[in-house]
Amino acid sequence: GQWKSVFLDQGYFTDEMLSLDYLRWLYTAFTRASEQLYLVNLAKPFIPEDS
Repeated sequence: GQWKSVFLDQGYFTDEMLSLDYLRWLYTAFTRASEQLYLVNLAKPFIPEDS
């Protein structure tokens, strides 16, 4: 299903946690938001340097 707003709290994250399954989980969360996606506690590897 889809929701108007999705809150994605990445929480604790280590390099060892980065896997294809984890990226699939992120993709699923991203594509479930029909209007707004809130990224909470996003890990540094996912934040561009210039932001």
